Amino acid sequence: ASPLQLAKPAAAGPAPQRQAGPRDTVDLPPAGPRDEDEPAAVHPVPESFGGFVAYLEERKIEPLLTARLRTQVRPVAFERGAVTVALEPGADRDLTAAMRVLLERLYGGGWRVTLTESADTPTVAEQMAAAEATARAEVLQHPLVQATLDAFPGASVREIRSREIAVDPEEAVPPPEDEDE
Repeated sequence: ASPLQLAKPAAAGPAPQRQAGPRDTVDLPPAGPRDEDEPAAVHPVPESFGGFVAYLEERKIEPLLTARLRTQVRPVAFERGAVTVALEPGADRDLTAAMRVLLERLYGGGWRVTLTESADTPTVAEQMAAAEATARAEVLQHPLVQATLDAFPGASVREIRSREIAVDPEEAVPPPEDEDE
């Protein structure tokens, strides 16, 4: 097809829906009613800025904006309807407007994003790095890990993974009964 053919408007009718890839923006349903007496918005309002960013990452909502929120924003306060943040040096000041639009799209109107000049709070990325460093230090101090590293000279811990084990109460095996009772 020539570029002219590609530029022609499509015939009337619904546009084909594209499947979202890992880098695409996910279309979201409207946030729902804005009246206080009506049901809450479609998306649950997180309790913290870190929870907000984690929700965006989990749902793959606005990945580029989410990455900027994770690395360029220092949260000061986060509560329903109001967010106060400081930006990293060099961050685009329009980031706060984009954050407000996203908050309103997810949770309904009436969000206020206030920008402060500086904050001592870490970015979400810095919080995550600190949590990983703490978890790594705890794992390396565990006696079994120490014994394993001692038994295999030159061995090291490259990655630490946490796995949750889901147990269905219906299928759980009860502990053995004590025969002394």
